[in-house]
Amino acid sequence: MRHILLLVRLIIICVVLSIIFGGGYIFLLRSNIPKQYEAGKGADVIARGLQKAVKRSAWANTGVIRWSLLGNQHLWDLRRGLVRTRFSDRQAEHEALFDVDFKRYVVRSKANSGPKANRWVTLSESEAAPIAQQAKHYWLRDRFILEPSQSLFDHGVERYSVKVGKDKKSLLVHYRKGGEHPGDTFLWSIDDNGLPSGIKVWSEQLLVSGLEIKMDKWRILKTGLKVSTKRMIGPVEIDIKVSSAMSLTHLIGRLDPFKGIEGDPFDPPPTSQPNVNLEQAKQY
Repeated sequence: MRHILLLVRLIIICVVLSIIFGGGYIFLLRSNIPKQYEAGKGADVIARGLQKAVKRSAWANTGVIRWSLLGNQHLWDLRRGLVRTRFSDRQAEHEALFDVDFKRYVVRSKANSGPKANRWVTLSESEAAPIAQQAKHYWLRDRFILEPSQSLFDHGVERYSVKVGKDKKSLLVHYRKGGEHPGDTFLWSIDDNGLPSGIKVWSEQLLVSGLEIKMDKWRILKTGLKVSTKRMIGPVEIDIKVSSAMSLTHLIGRLDPFKGIEGDPFDPPPTSQPNVNLEQAKQY
């Protein structure tokens, strides 16, 4: 979840502006962590129910997935553990190819001005390294935005059930200090169909405690995955375009965009596909 915090900070700037022009709107977005919650099997049942509702088991049928949001475009070959990320900054457009273990990467850029303007150039290793790191950051962040239930059973994650009505419960998730997002807490709201309808975030890195990220416009992809294609954070909406297939050929044809970073054919590909064994999720 840490990868989404930078995005939320940017959106808070829009909210802060609303204070200047529209009063204390920011205070309407704040909320407190629930005071009553319960650990145990009930919380794990809710977490598995969320993953089941978004068809997490369908990752086993997904060989490749392509999505775009916030100006970034990602192509993820899960079978081979390879990623292509395209993004732009003030200086240029960039295309980074890398494996999920980040042992190999290749970067091409097209400058907006100067002697290399308007033509794709393969960068040297020293030039490519920071751009490849940025591409990896965008991939991790945007991957989480696409499928936020992926970390519910990670090591160091504490899960609690929260009663929000007579027969309704939410899921409170806390990441212990020392983990991937230490000290952060998230409250998952669940609609009548068992799907997540929103996530509230509490983090020391955010100005607004308990800011809610709402989820809407659910789609079932060709491989069976169910994804929300719209996020709303305060007054800001984020649209996600996404498609998936069993193989790269089924999605984009026979041209292999990852030919430039193919590894040794005798080496096993890096681990890429999410763990989809819901019944045997480890307990911590």
